[in-house]
Amino acid sequence: MTYERFAYVYDELMKDAPYEKWLMILTAKLEQYGIGGRKVLDLACGTGEITVELAQHGFDVSGVDLSDEMLMVANEKAAKLGLSIPFF
Repeated sequence: MTYERFAYVYDELMKDAPYEKWLMILTAKLEQYGIGGRKVLDLACGTGEITVELAQHGFDVSGVDLSDEMLMVANEKAAKLGLSIPFF
């Protein structure tokens, strides 16, 4: 499946996704289980929406996706916010 065109509408389709809630769940579980690390690997990161959120909340995050187009969008998003996130 090619994501060439899909990558640029993906965020619109996912605009109601509860990214902030997912971030709160992650931080709560880290605290609950006493996990002190701040490194996160975001597998299938898509356009990097949650990856960027994690970086903005102080996580050392990297994103991985099979789609070059999704990664291009993710890189653009991070760059606009002045974030240096490695995407693979």
